[in-house]
Amino acid sequence: MFGSRVYKVRVSTRRFDEGDCECYLGQNDELCKHMVAVAIYAILGGRPLLEEEKQQKNDISLTWFIYQNSLSEDCSRLAATVSELPVSLQTAELLVDLLLRMDKKLCTGGVDDSDGVVGGCMEEIVGVT
Repeated sequence: MFGSRVYKVRVSTRRFDEGDCECYLGQNDELCKHMVAVAIYAILGGRPLLEEEKQQKNDISLTWFIYQNSLSEDCSRLAATVSELPVSLQTAELLVDLLLRMDKKLCTGGVDDSDGVVGGCMEEIVGVT
């Protein structure tokens, strides 16, 4: 299973959780699945995954894609709801509070936004306010 984009990824030779990736998480100095994949490849010395390992990888990937699709649907619903709110000071305060909460989730690792769905949703909300 391959992703939708190719990223440049670098992982430290001493610590797999130190490195760089061009994805959304990597740009925000967060450990991402791409760095983990490169570290696993290095640990295995480039040998192909065994069938059992492939199945585990596929299970993890499937779970991640289900999560991302759900997140995308929720962001779409949220954006639609926000666009229907009346223009008022109370609405602006509500949206600023919402944006701050979403930002906190992104910054603390509470949400995997490696495909930028949540960040895009936040940009739409900023456009409304």
